[in-house]
Amino acid sequence: MPDSRILDIKDLNVSFNVSGNYYKAVSGVNLEVNTNEILAIVGESGCGKSTLATTIMGLHDNSVKIGGSVIFENKNLLSLKEDEFNKIRGAKIGMIFQDPLSALNPLKKIKEAVT
Repeated sequence: MPDSRILDIKDLNVSFNVSGNYYKAVSGVNLEVNTNEILAIVGESGCGKSTLATTIMGLHDNSVKIGGSVIFENKNLLSLKEDEFNKIRGAKIGMIFQDPLSALNPLKKIKEAVT
């Protein structure tokens, strides 16, 4: 049985407003993730890894310009309202922030913390 696509990102662009000027942090990202696949996003500091992840998670405010599409389970996450996104965030998708000591409870096993 072939894997099915669970995440499809097309031409993702993310720009931040700094003193009235927009600066691109992510430009033209395309990627696909199928079920039963593992994807690692690696790169130098400041290359856009965290911006990509926080964009997928819908964690930017309205001052950030976002273009392209982020399709998760046939829904464009970029067009979801906050209450719709809240049903997905944490239940179907999630992320562990870069500092695991502040993101995870050290008294719980990893499996408990991420499920």
